[in-house]
Amino acid sequence: MVQLAGACDADAPRLVAHADTTPANVHEVMRTAPIQDALAANGLAPSEHLVDAGCVSAGHLVAAGRRHGIDPIGPARPDQSWQKQEKGAYRVSDFAVDRERRHVRCPEGHESTSWGEYRDKATDRPYIRAEFSPAACWACSADWHCTRVASRRLALHPRPEHDAIATA
Repeated sequence: MVQLAGACDADAPRLVAHADTTPANVHEVMRTAPIQDALAANGLAPSEHLVDAGCVSAGHLVAAGRRHGIDPIGPARPDQSWQKQEKGAYRVSDFAVDRERRHVRCPEGHESTSWGEYRDKATDRPYIRAEFSPAACWACSADWHCTRVASRRLALHPRPEHDAIATA
């Protein structure tokens, strides 16, 4: 697979500035950061980088901006959660999150009982987990809107990643 990165800034000529050739089984999302690194190393980092949906994740958006001041532009990844598919199900955006107090309130008014910052073991990405009282949730008539598992947890992106995805 060949990926091309061009200079598309308004004041720059429209040229191919980098080519990245890989075997076809290497997904382009794995090459986006190295392409941006190569462009930056040659003084060619664009202010915007047009990418496909695989590259518009919270982590990619924040990392590209932090490392090189690049704003990845493309469609956000589609929401594949069961909550998106099930009518009436609560999504993360339905919960009131108070990051300063490290606190979450569910759509039914139940308050979280804990807040912790963790790193995903597989990806090493940071995330926040807010937990709710299982007893309060099991007694709630709307618990089927929230979860299909026994644990009563809500996973959140850290603030920079949350804001980046909301903007995208």
